[in-house]
Amino acid sequence: MKHLFKPLLLSLALIAPLTISGNVVFAAAAKGIQDKVSVIAMNNPDQKYEVAAKLQWNASYKRWDRILVAYNGNPVPPLSHPVWSYLSNMRIPAQAGTKPGENRSYKVFYLEAYCTGVTPLANKRPMSINFENDTLGTYKQNEFFRDWNCPNWNATGMKHVTVISGNEAHAGKALRLNLPAGQVGCAERGGDTCIQWKPHIGARLDKLTYSYWIKLAPNFDFAAGGRLPGIGSVTPLPESTRPNGTNGWNVGAAWKGDGTLGQYVSHMDQTGSKGDFWSWKTALSKGQWHQIKTTVKVNSPTQANGSVTTWVDGQQVLNKNGIRFRQTDKLSIERLLFNVFHSAYAPPNPTKSILMISN
Repeated sequence: MKHLFKPLLLSLALIAPLTISGNVVFAAAAKGIQDKVSVIAMNNPDQKYEVAAKLQWNASYKRWDRILVAYNGNPVPPLSHPVWSYLSNMRIPAQAGTKPGENRSYKVFYLEAYCTGVTPLANKRPMSINFENDTLGTYKQNEFFRDWNCPNWNATGMKHVTVISGNEAHAGKALRLNLPAGQVGCAERGGDTCIQWKPHIGARLDKLTYSYWIKLAPNFDFAAGGRLPGIGSVTPLPESTRPNGTNGWNVGAAWKGDGTLGQYVSHMDQTGSKGDFWSWKTALSKGQWHQIKTTVKVNSPTQANGSVTTWVDGQQVLNKNGIRFRQTDKLSIERLLFNVFHSAYAPPNPTKSILMISN
């Protein structure tokens, strides 16, 4: 089953390339920090991360020590790694620890994660995610982090993702996503039933426009439906959890068994247990490119003035107003929800795939 996706583009208007150029900044911020940090080697087979930073209370000297933990034989990263900047910028608590070895400010890192955390959206400039600088074949960890702003949400289904060259006009490089055979749904923080990651967009916004292109292979099986990427609050709403205005919300695209597209929205006044599906009255044609573009505006906390507007191939297909996503301004637009999976009845054919490509 093949979908072909053109690139995901996040913007307030649209569209500028995303570049990560923080190594020099990191090195300057971390200069001299190595002499102030204690390195501890630790073996923990269950630890998925490679290094971690923390403050630890030293009862003997009555002080907080900066600690770098290297798990399972992993090396100490170079100064250009963001863990050193994190350690350098730690604020030492004024109060003493309550017990020997007490930990604070614990944060985990991958060795190949070289992200500043800052994106153009923080300065109200458009942001583009593309794969032009990636190598063909296996989607490498450092490329994944660079492309998606170092998601701190465990990515799932990465073994089903490869980088390919575009073989159509203006295609550029792309991600091919092979949907796991016979699997439905998307397990939170683990499992292999879908392809999922949830990066922070580098800003807290009340309104955002995002777009991507999708193409289904001629043999794509819609089965009983599936999900496509969207956006959400800083804490994405878990599956089957009803929004109450303080626990999160999300907006994402979806398809039905006949290929009909629609918006799947979790909001305070939803009628369904998992959200509302608002049909766009248009369908995905196999073997053809389709652009999906959506503008989401979250409501003022005390008003029902949120909205979702979507265009497919330049034609407006949805304009919903009066939506209540939240009751607090702590639930802004903060995450991209890259979720791709069959929502019901996954066909057993393991060759099904999605392609997400750049301009």
